[in-house]
Amino acid sequence: MNNLKKYFVLFSTFLSGFIIMGFEIFGSRILRPYFGDGTKVWGALISVFLGGLAVGYQYGGKFADKNSGLKGVAVLMFSAGTIMFFFPLYGYVLCKLIAMIDINVGLQTMLAALCLFFIPSVLIGMMTPFFLKLNISGMESVGQGGGGIFALSTFGSIVGTLISSFVLVLYISSLYAVSLFGIILILNGMICLVIRKKLP
Repeated sequence: MNNLKKYFVLFSTFLSGFIIMGFEIFGSRILRPYFGDGTKVWGALISVFLGGLAVGYQYGGKFADKNSGLKGVAVLMFSAGTIMFFFPLYGYVLCKLIAMIDINVGLQTMLAALCLFFIPSVLIGMMTPFFLKLNISGMESVGQGGGGIFALSTFGSIVGTLISSFVLVLYISSLYAVSLFGIILILNGMICLVIRKKLP
């Protein structure tokens, strides 16, 4: 694999893990004013994020088999990034509308989590099969290449959790933190297209 492409794939793997957990941390703060900060909120968030990632892994694998190059990765980054960039326009509005629905607060919380976080989670999850495919040069390296991708993504999630929880919350509002994550994804998608053009 071209070194530039390899480093981009590894960086993007780390970045996707960082953003998904940062998104989840700030997601709890977005839901808090309307649905509290108890077990129901965290249960809804964790379930929706894990469900979104699972769906993303499944359909991302099929997408990667048909569009295995960097262009497919860029499309996913632009899509997830755009949704997250515009999050301040609809985040609290949706929470407020759902909180007005006359149903159990647990169902309200689950519905809000689904509406706000499921699709971006699916799109970010879809990136992982691309990274796996781009990082594996042959059948003899499937175990090592796949293990490295999952390890790096998990490490990114750890760093994203810590930085979001202990640093970013001090300096940026929850809505604009999500928007910032969107900008980062969009910029990374642009870099992806530039690298794709430079490759032979």
